[in-house]
Amino acid sequence: MGASLTEKVAPTTDKIEAVNHPAHYNSLGACCLGCGRPIECIDVIERMTLNVGNAVKYVWRKDHKGSQIEDLKKAGWYIQREIQRLEREDSSRARE
Repeated sequence: MGASLTEKVAPTTDKIEAVNHPAHYNSLGACCLGCGRPIECIDVIERMTLNVGNAVKYVWRKDHKGSQIEDLKKAGWYIQREIQRLEREDSSRARE
């Protein structure tokens, strides 16, 4: 008969890689000097604020996914949000 249920629903390696290690976030070509593992975008941005991390993400992938202009506009949007957040913080501190 046909494939078993587990064969039908089990993700393929390609699908897993597309979720866990998408090519557009592995495009830098740099490796960790300590272990030799490729450096992924997530390795860098998870140490940043949300807005800065998202801006870096869109710049990182701009040559590899979708529209370069759209990705750069998205990065700019997140940078502007971060500037606004920091300005609000500065204003709050100045009033204290």
